[in-house]
Amino acid sequence: MWVLFLLLMVLSGIGAVVFLILTIMKKRRAWIGLVATIGVGAFSTVGLFIALIFAVPTDSEPAVATIDDENIEESEATEDNPKEESEEITELDVEVDETYEVNGLNIHISNIEITEKDVKVHMTINNEGDNSKSFHPDQHDLIIGNKQYGANMFMTKGDVSGEIHSGVEKTGTIRFMADDDGFNVAEIEEITLKLGNVFDEDSFETEAFDETISIN
Repeated sequence: MWVLFLLLMVLSGIGAVVFLILTIMKKRRAWIGLVATIGVGAFSTVGLFIALIFAVPTDSEPAVATIDDENIEESEATEDNPKEESEEITELDVEVDETYEVNGLNIHISNIEITEKDVKVHMTINNEGDNSKSFHPDQHDLIIGNKQYGANMFMTKGDVSGEIHSGVEKTGTIRFMADDDGFNVAEIEEITLKLGNVFDEDSFETEAFDETISIN
């Protein structure tokens, strides 16, 4: 559009010069040259307005950076009160999948569930020996930190306590209840299971189940 404007200005200038020359050469009256000059000037002015109209965009506003107040508030809140890298842990399901041989009795712990209210130990007991065994894990304890918690035999699921004859397999879950303070799940690093003695009814030998299981 600016090219059009320049072209109109050049043509107007040429026209004005031509009219002036003709006026002088032919000795025409001064008012003729004046009228011609005014006409050319008017033509040039019209051309200027036309060029400006086409050169200046009217259908859009200049791009202006906008500020999202909500994002600013969130950003400031994050800087002032940064969120923790992870949410507070309130429960865990720890896969153990370990078998412990205690006085001829195979005790397999599959997993341990930990919540703020309780700890549940899932186990399977298998007597592959020739002698009957006695084992009462639902009457004993676990230790977390410097605290000891007794098993709740009335909340035990399945049958993992008592006499286990040769070739018998038993499966169940032992439940340990938290005290009034509850378990701080995120801070538990290990659990020590003291589940009592495995007693051989024929040899009268005993061996204690005492294992520490890492949580993290």
